[in-house]
Amino acid sequence: LPQGVRQAPCPSAADPAAMDFDDLDDAEAELGPGPAELREELLRKQQPSEMPGARKHPRPAGKGFGGGNLKLQKVLYLYGPGSNAQMAGRQVSALFKNVPWIADFKLFDWHYWEGEINNKVEEIHADPAVAQLFIPYGQKCGDTYDGYLSYVYMYGESHNNETWMSPAGREKVLAGGTAEFDPKTDGHGPVMDRLAEYLAKEGPFDGICGFDMGGCLAFEAARLAQEGDARFAEKFRYLMLFSVRGHKELAMLGQGLMRPKAPLQIPTFIGWSLEDDSKQYSNYEEMCLYIHPAYRGVFYHDQGHRPPNIQKNTTQCEELDRFIGAVQAEVTYKPTDSTECLAYRDFWLPLRREPLQAAGDGPRKLIVVPDPLGEHGPKPEEAGDYARFPAQEDVGTRADRFAAYRAVTGTTVEDVRAAFSGGEVEVVEVQFKPEHRELRWHPETKARDVSEAY
Repeated sequence: LPQGVRQAPCPSAADPAAMDFDDLDDAEAELGPGPAELREELLRKQQPSEMPGARKHPRPAGKGFGGGNLKLQKVLYLYGPGSNAQMAGRQVSALFKNVPWIADFKLFDWHYWEGEINNKVEEIHADPAVAQLFIPYGQKCGDTYDGYLSYVYMYGESHNNETWMSPAGREKVLAGGTAEFDPKTDGHGPVMDRLAEYLAKEGPFDGICGFDMGGCLAFEAARLAQEGDARFAEKFRYLMLFSVRGHKELAMLGQGLMRPKAPLQIPTFIGWSLEDDSKQYSNYEEMCLYIHPAYRGVFYHDQGHRPPNIQKNTTQCEELDRFIGAVQAEVTYKPTDSTECLAYRDFWLPLRREPLQAAGDGPRKLIVVPDPLGEHGPKPEEAGDYARFPAQEDVGTRADRFAAYRAVTGTTVEDVRAAFSGGEVEVVEVQFKPEHRELRWHPETKARDVSEAY
């Protein structure tokens, strides 16, 4: 039956006139609400502006904090891991040089905040090809490091336990002392303290623009402002975020509980790449949902994990120009009906959880869908092949991920039955036909220049 259509009981063959229209209405009522009605009911409960803790971003009064005759927009740029002010200037120039509002009127007065963690280039970019691109931008910073500065250390980067560590926490990780973590000093809290001090001294800003790690901290500042942290209130009025993700559920130090309690109500422009080798695609999709649908603009680009070099006469350029024009004119930013914006319009996070239904006293049944291909995937010993796996990921972490994937795909129904042996759970296997197992379950990929995404 089509979605939302339920089948009502049919009259018996012996008495075709046994059901009239009133009987049909009664029978449908006994079936309860249909899928369409259930969806509408759920949506009524999920209004993003009515979530507990929802409020508009506490923005500063006025605009044009950069001064001058044009009342330039004062914008703080927070860069990605292992960068510096020199590299940051090149990045924002490439990003905005073709956007008409910036190309014609030079509206942005840029400011750069540098991190404290001093890295060697190979510490922050595991792929040698990418490290080579960064070498010309190094600067003298201490006796043993190369002047590529990070704000936080991403422990377990790109994985579901990714934890944002302070400089002190980083040193504990490198020394192998992870069991001794102190949430107050080893998490990202001290870094946010420094950012709050910088905003108090140099702010207010019109906007914060962030890439990767820097964008994560910008989003965190907006979350804290919405949740009542006075240090970040009235310090900025909009965000522009590129290749940014939020806290992960399994992060250590309780960081999984630091995701927004309600969608943020701050004008936000979000962009990421469909060709990004650095992070799982879902990271970016999930993060954008934490912005209220009425406040977020979205675009994709094809330039990989980098602040994109936006070209003239493209949809990306048009979308970003529209956003900048709205915040410059102090009018309500209204996301366009672009393919990207429409794709996420009816979705947001977090959601109010429905209470669990009470379990009855009857038997339990567990339906298991095994992997149709069985154990497969790259082997841990292949993790060091950068030509094949160009993602910015520690080789050891990648090897662990490959091993976990093979273990999961190799799990059989017999394994599950053994785990529940002696219990009151009936394990039922979903059967595949031979033609199902022969389907192309994974996309075909082709080799390419690993520097292309950067």
